Amino acid sequence: MKYISFFAVILFGLTFSLSALADNRGMMGGPFFGPGPREMNEEMREKMQEMRQTFHEQLRADREEFLAELKAKKEAWRTANTERKMMFCGAARNMIGRRFEVAVRNLERFQSRMEELIAKLNGEGKNTDAAEESLDQSKDKLGEAKEKIADIRDLIPENCQSVTPEIWEQIKLGAREAKDLLKESHRNLIDALRELKSLKAEGEESEGD
Repeated sequence: MKYISFFAVILFGLTFSLSALADNRGMMGGPFFGPGPREMNEEMREKMQEMRQTFHEQLRADREEFLAELKAKKEAWRTANTERKMMFCGAARNMIGRRFEVAVRNLERFQSRMEELIAKLNGEGKNTDAAEESLDQSKDKLGEAKEKIADIRDLIPENCQSVTPEIWEQIKLGAREAKDLLKESHRNLIDALRELKSLKAEGEESEGD
């Protein structure tokens, strides 16, 4: 029972950690609740790999669609008036200051909790290598996202009237890249949690023998 509350807290948080982002399609890569703990075996690990592949394929497809739309919208931006430029700057600052920062804080918080749980299981002699690898990947993607967010912040001009189509495109593209990196970080964090759940299940089976 000692890990139940820990897993419950992490699960609840992960479910909503990127809720500040508008488009959640493909983020989870499938339902979180799959087979029960005792069914977590090689077949389930293969299914996890398939889900990861599906997730990345969807991410690539969405990005291609976004890039195609961006090109057309960039040309339309050339006729943007002052009011529209002001609204765009406001929305961009809000995205950086609220939506992305909330997502970053949530991911950092649950990465820390994941580290604590890995340390507990490690101390009990469990092999947590797979979970640690997924957690490291989550941290790497989050680090890239934070760099991208900082780049976007620098692109937003003080005088919104100076937002050229080129600057507009860079901000929109940077925001998309940051968003995808956050999704990847989230995806890796979920994989780490699934790996830890499998270790917990193995421990319960051993105790029951």
